Amino acid sequence: MLGRSLSMGCLLFLSASCSSVEESRPDILMVTWGSVRADHVGEANTPTWNELALRSVVFSQARTPAPITLPAHASIMTGQNPPIHGVRNNGTWPLIESVPTLAERFKDAGWATGAFVSSTILDSRNGIARGFNTFNDHIRPTETRAAGRRSANETVTQALEWLTYREPEQPIFLWVHIHEPHIPSAKPKKENLSPYAAAIATADTNTGLLLDALEARGTIDDSIIVIASDHGEGLGEHGESSHGYFAYDSTVRVPMLLYIGDDVGETATTGTQVSGAVSLVDLAPTLLSAADLPPMQAAGINLLPYINGEPVPPRNLTVETVLPELEFDTAPIFGVYDKHQVSWYDLPEAERYRLDSDPKQLINRFHVNDTEKARNLFEQFDRRWPPEQNRQPLSEEEQETLEEMGYTKPSENKAAIVRTDPKLRIGLFELLTQTPDEHAAQLLERANSAQQKYGPVPALMLFKADLLDAIGRPADALDTISLAAAKHPNDKELVEEKLQRSRRLSELRNLASAIQDELRKSPDDMVAQKDLALTLHRLQDFEGATARYRTILKEQPGDDDSRMALAQVYAAQGKYETALALLAPALQRPGHPDTVDCLAGRLMSRGMDRAKEAERLLNKCE
Repeated sequence: MLGRSLSMGCLLFLSASCSSVEESRPDILMVTWGSVRADHVGEANTPTWNELALRSVVFSQARTPAPITLPAHASIMTGQNPPIHGVRNNGTWPLIESVPTLAERFKDAGWATGAFVSSTILDSRNGIARGFNTFNDHIRPTETRAAGRRSANETVTQALEWLTYREPEQPIFLWVHIHEPHIPSAKPKKENLSPYAAAIATADTNTGLLLDALEARGTIDDSIIVIASDHGEGLGEHGESSHGYFAYDSTVRVPMLLYIGDDVGETATTGTQVSGAVSLVDLAPTLLSAADLPPMQAAGINLLPYINGEPVPPRNLTVETVLPELEFDTAPIFGVYDKHQVSWYDLPEAERYRLDSDPKQLINRFHVNDTEKARNLFEQFDRRWPPEQNRQPLSEEEQETLEEMGYTKPSENKAAIVRTDPKLRIGLFELLTQTPDEHAAQLLERANSAQQKYGPVPALMLFKADLLDAIGRPADALDTISLAAAKHPNDKELVEEKLQRSRRLSELRNLASAIQDELRKSPDDMVAQKDLALTLHRLQDFEGATARYRTILKEQPGDDDSRMALAQVYAAQGKYETALALLAPALQRPGHPDTVDCLAGRLMSRGMDRAKEAERLLNKCE
């Protein structure tokens, strides 16, 4: 059976070579799941994966070159490791323009190329969109520092609509990214599934919708399908709950499946499992070969010779995560998985693990006698650290604003080599990424303690600034960011954060000045009085805001909004008893709004030893 209708030219001049050209243009679907561990597929909650695996080749020892979303996907798209394609962390460096992408190759060869992603981490500004006719990254940003995301259903629905308008005669290269398994928080609908397993089930179900669409398109037998995860999830192993900080197999081992339909040349898959060292960088050369396209320069290898079950020959694979240095002021992590199933990590406290007898990497077998061997092993690989490539640049407007503020251009000098071992700061990573259910004031105490211990670590200072915002202390938050930016002048996120916060406070000062001018003309204007009180509060002028709110309450003692606002001014200063006493008249007034009870409950819950009263009042919170 032919998977495609022959073109008019082929109908007129039918030949074996013409048929071969048509048959070498299969549909290609690549689905990437976020944060799925290799040991969490093949279960009852992944029926789509399970069924497709019966007709595919599953690479049982596949690994990612970096356990971070953007670098991993850049490796998939280029067939190169992070030091070569240049993407070393989420949003820090863009894809190097001179490195060709898989989408570019398919687009140039006549495929319709489309991508639909579920996280702002993968937005087009990072260079990952190069080569796609359609790149759908229409995701609302969040009001917090967390990346914006959309549900698997939203992303897949958009992809299916795109697929509907593609003619069957034109082959497609479609990439769909499903974010769901990243640190799931929603309670699973099925009681027997953990939130993580349920999120994987969601990814699997939505992947099934894409396979159904290929069936409906009539091209499933003339298709190549990849399902792979960008990285795993720590789930507590090595003290890491999520991912990105360490580079052990808990976050480096990934599920990876390749399906090639019966009508795609002579390379159809039949349901096999292949062992041996495989990497996400192998996907690009493999897909190009399966589509009968010329190879491109890549660190990866073509896996087609092994799809019938022959093990992939022993090889060395590299892994890295530089996030610990960029965000936690430790040494970066560079690792090599060698030909003898041994993993090596180049760290201040060096590590070596035997994967055959210690797959969880629990027993560090590194000995001083291994030093020379380890050095020779690592010298075989170009890590390019620190990289020569510039980070994502500031805009001209941002640079001009920096100069106006007296903040000179960030130094280009290479920072001194950091020798703090990242293992010593995993607790800090967990504090910042697995935030406990505590009030901001309580977390701030922990953040202050961490700062005394570790210094102005970038991730910690951003975390602390957010906590200060939450309790109404924006000026202190700016001071926090300024301290961190001075210590890390090349950190674009810190510099941008300082700019944004400085602008915001400057705008508020101008607003306060304008309102004060109005009040000089109309001193009895209560609306202006309230606006000024609120503005002074936002400027962290507690004394000025308190005086204004007191004036308002003297004139309008029943103004519950102003009473609560003043209570929050006191709370921002840690004066919880004073704040609660201020709310007493409103609490005693019949028919007062639930928001008063809610605020009182929150005040009682902040170290006032009134938990039972607080619980009753907190029930009034929406």
